[in-house]
Amino acid sequence: MKKYDYIFFDLDGTLSDSAPGIVNSVTYALNRMGIDVADKEPLKKFVGPPLVESFSMYYNFTPDQIERAVMLFREYFEAQGISENCMYAGADILLEKLKYVGKIPVIATSKPEPFAKIILSRYGIDHYFHYIAGSTTDETRTKKDEVIAYALEACKILQQEGINVRVINMHTIKPLDEDAVINAAYQTGRIITAEEHSVIGGLGEAVAGVTARNCPVPISMVGVKDVFGRSGKPAELLKYYGLTSTDIVTAVKSLM
Repeated sequence: MKKYDYIFFDLDGTLSDSAPGIVNSVTYALNRMGIDVADKEPLKKFVGPPLVESFSMYYNFTPDQIERAVMLFREYFEAQGISENCMYAGADILLEKLKYVGKIPVIATSKPEPFAKIILSRYGIDHYFHYIAGSTTDETRTKKDEVIAYALEACKILQQEGINVRVINMHTIKPLDEDAVINAAYQTGRIITAEEHSVIGGLGEAVAGVTARNCPVPISMVGVKDVFGRSGKPAELLKYYGLTSTDIVTAVKSLM
């Protein structure tokens, strides 16, 4: 069995039951925008994903409406919602045990980093974490892959082991930035793709096709393999499908 030193945690739904504060903040934003909320239960789907994606997906808001909704959400959250959550029982005991055996806990959350730090400090568990990585308040780093890449870079996990990596945020598969893929293949000699999606018909296969035609190099794909989907909590699904930051580090090492 492989042994890992760095242990990455999400915040919402993993260490913290943050649903009340998030749901109330979304309710406030929607009410201010003229949308009545009769049932708050469906708003729990806002827990976890970036706000921009959720307001777009569930309410079909325009970019201007999304910007206003996020601003209103944070207006309530900063004043009250940030206190409407609680730490899951036993989380502090788990972190204490991890530190005792020499593990290095790290936070990687889509919640804005300043909010994450305040919440963890209020719980009295912020000191357990080697680094607290979150999203930016200007919506330039909200997707989980971006946050994890930022956390990896901040912690220098791979660099500390003598491994230098390049992180490329491939924002679309079609069109695919083939020049970036080809240049990376030539300059690094190997590629790891990481996606919360099936590698079949996804980023992994797209990148593999480009390199096969232009610059064949070893490739490792971190993504959902050829299996049926299942439901569950985000953290559980990431672990089940092998999409965690630990799996990315393992993929990198497999090509060394």
